[in-house]
Amino acid sequence: LLVRGALVALATTPDTRVVISSGDDASDLEIYINVPGVVYAGCRGLQIRGGGMRFSHPVAARCRDQLPLLARELLDSLAPLPGVEVEVKEFGAGVHIRRVDPDAVPVVVAQAEELIRTLGREFRVWPSESTVDLFPDVDWRTGSSVLWILGRWMCERQGCPVVVYLGSGDTDEETDAELKR
Repeated sequence: LLVRGALVALATTPDTRVVISSGDDASDLEIYINVPGVVYAGCRGLQIRGGGMRFSHPVAARCRDQLPLLARELLDSLAPLPGVEVEVKEFGAGVHIRRVDPDAVPVVVAQAEELIRTLGREFRVWPSESTVDLFPDVDWRTGSSVLWILGRWMCERQGCPVVVYLGSGDTDEETDAELKR
């Protein structure tokens, strides 16, 4: 409740833009967080919505047709592993590894990479400690989406905003590197 209050206060402050970036779908972020004025950059920044902005990466959008087959094949190939759950997202798929031996992550990564070689060359595997994501392999990372939002913001306002970035993890390091360039 305290964090939500701070987020609402930030989002309603004049000349402030709050962006929440995640591997989740932007629509899910919007429903879950539900703070007016916040910009949601979902699916690793491939879709952006909120705060008067709307963007979907065109190449990633064309890859959506491949997702049902890719997810079905992924689910079939991972069926022997207990505690593995495949989540189909708007622009990709996430494999959640729950209550499984940590050595399962490399197995899931190997299965996902094999599927990409045979079915979906347009996708890329993004492993983390307990999740393996498959998203379109386009020249657009989470940091790119943040820069796109920043560019839109600068077109609407005079002057250069101060960017405060809070985060941790692989995606966040990539975003931080883009903002420092």
